[in-house]
Amino acid sequence: MHRKRLKKIVCMVLTVAMIGTTFVAVPAFAEDIQEGQNTSEAQTENNSAVAGSGSAEAETPDKASVSSAETQSRAPLKLSAKPVTSDAAQNMPGQFAVKFTGTWMDPAQQKKLTDAGWTLTYELKDQNDKVLTKVADIADFVYKIQGSETKYKLVCTAEKQGETAQVFESALLGAYRFLSAPTGVSVKCPKSDNNVTIKWKKVSGASGYLIYRTTSKSGIPAKQTKTVSSGKTTSYVDKNRSGKKTYYYYVRAIYKGSSNGSSYQTASEPSARKSVTVNWYLTCSVRTIKWYTTTKTSAKLYTSKTGGKSKGTLKKGTYVRVTDKYPRKLLNWDVPKRIYVKQLKDGKSGKVIRKGWVRWKDCKTVKGDVPYSKKLDKNNDWTKKVKEKWVNKKKYGSKTRYLIWISQYTQHVTIFKGRKGHWKVYKSFRCCSGKFQQPTPKSKSFTIHKHKMKRTRLTKHGNPYYYTHLSFFTGGDSFHTICWYEGTRRVLKGMSNSGQPNTRGCVRLDEKYAVWIYKHIPNGTKVISY
Repeated sequence: MHRKRLKKIVCMVLTVAMIGTTFVAVPAFAEDIQEGQNTSEAQTENNSAVAGSGSAEAETPDKASVSSAETQSRAPLKLSAKPVTSDAAQNMPGQFAVKFTGTWMDPAQQKKLTDAGWTLTYELKDQNDKVLTKVADIADFVYKIQGSETKYKLVCTAEKQGETAQVFESALLGAYRFLSAPTGVSVKCPKSDNNVTIKWKKVSGASGYLIYRTTSKSGIPAKQTKTVSSGKTTSYVDKNRSGKKTYYYYVRAIYKGSSNGSSYQTASEPSARKSVTVNWYLTCSVRTIKWYTTTKTSAKLYTSKTGGKSKGTLKKGTYVRVTDKYPRKLLNWDVPKRIYVKQLKDGKSGKVIRKGWVRWKDCKTVKGDVPYSKKLDKNNDWTKKVKEKWVNKKKYGSKTRYLIWISQYTQHVTIFKGRKGHWKVYKSFRCCSGKFQQPTPKSKSFTIHKHKMKRTRLTKHGNPYYYTHLSFFTGGDSFHTICWYEGTRRVLKGMSNSGQPNTRGCVRLDEKYAVWIYKHIPNGTKVISY
C-alpha cells in the first residue's frame, strides 16, 4: 500500500514540474515585453515632464494576462509577394520578393528583448508548418517559390535559455502558379534568306512566351528579345539578323494569374539552348530601294502638293520617308518643289503617324537606304543562292542566253546566264543608279536595244564631260562608264562609282564592267530594274 501511494505522489510531482517547464516561456517572454513597454512609457512620461506638460501614469497590465499574441503588433500583420523584376533576376524564374506589412513591436521593444537575452528567429513556412527557409533580413527578403500549390506564412519565434515562445504568425499567402519549361525547341535559318525561325511545343496553361537571343554561350540574357502575347502561338521569326554569326536562343513560358488580391505574372525555367549560324549578308529579304531625308528646319506639312493649307509642322531634324515628288518629271539638274513624306512612330520604323507634302528646300538631300559600306563592299549584295532563287521563282525569261538584274537597294548589277527557270549567276558588280530626283525606272520588261560608244554632256556650271560604252535599256537610260572631264581621264567629282544612287537615271559602272556589257550583251537581253 505504501509503495502504491509513493508512486502516485512521485507521478503528481513530475506532472507539476513538466507543466511548469512547458509554460514558463510565455510568462517570461511576456514580462520582458511588458518591461520594454513600461520602459518606453516611462521614457515618454519623463520627456513630457521635461517639456512642462503633465500626464497621467500609464496603467500596467496584469503580467499574467499578457501573452506573445497579445503583445505582438499594433497593426494587422500581412504577408505579400511580387515577382522580382530587376534585370539581375530576370533569368531566375520563380523568384518573388516576399514582404510583410504591419509591425509587431517598436524597435525599442525589440532592442529590450534582445538585451534581455531573447533571440528572435524569422522563418518562412508552408501550410503544413514545414520550415522552408530562415529569413535573415525581413526588410529585404527574396525567396524562390518552389511549387505551384504551396502556401506560405512568416513566423517569428523568440528563444532564451531553452525557453521558446512564438511572437507572431502571419496569415497564409496564396500560391503562385509556375509552368514547365517549353520543350521541342528548334531554330532554323533557311538558305533563301537570313530570317531565323524558332519553334516549340505548346505549354498547357501558357499566356504567352518570352524569346531570348544572344551571341554568348554564358547563359540566358537579362532581357528578352521578343514577348509573344498568345499562348497558342508556338513559333516566331526573328528577322534582320546580320551575317556570319552564331546565335543562341531560349524560350520561357509565361503564366498570368491573380492571387492574394492582385494580378501577377510568372515565367518558367528557360528551355534548352538552341543555336543557329546565319551566313547570309543582307539583313532583309529581296526588296527595292526606299528613300528618306531629315528636315533641316521647321517644315510645314501641307495637305496637297500645290495648295497653301497646312496640317501642322515637322520639327527640325525629323526623320521621314519620302514616297513622291512634285513635279514628277524633272529635266537635267532641276529639283522638285515639294515632296510627299511619312513620319514613322519609331523614327525609322513602325506605324505612320503623320504624312503630307513639305517643301524641298526645307529638307536635306534625299538619300536611299542602301547597305553600302566601303569596308564591307563585297558583302553588301544578295548572295548567289538568293539571286538565283529569286529570278527563277519569278520565272523571268530573255530572248538571249543572258539576263540582267539591277538591284537598286544593294546598288549592284548581276548578269545571269542560262534560260528561263534555270538562270545561274555569271557576273556581279557594284553600280550607281538614279537619285531620287531622277531615279532609274523600275520595270521587269526592259531590253538592251542599242549601243553607243561615247556621249558628251555639260555640268550645271557649263563644264563639258563625257562617258563611254553606252548600252541602252530604255529610251535614254543606259549602262555606261564613270565620267571624265572632256579631253582628259580626270574623273569628274561625284561621277565615280560610289555605290550610292546619284545618277540622272542611268546606271554608272566601273569602266571594265561597262566595256564587258558593251561587248558581250546582245540586243534583246532582258533587264530587270528593281
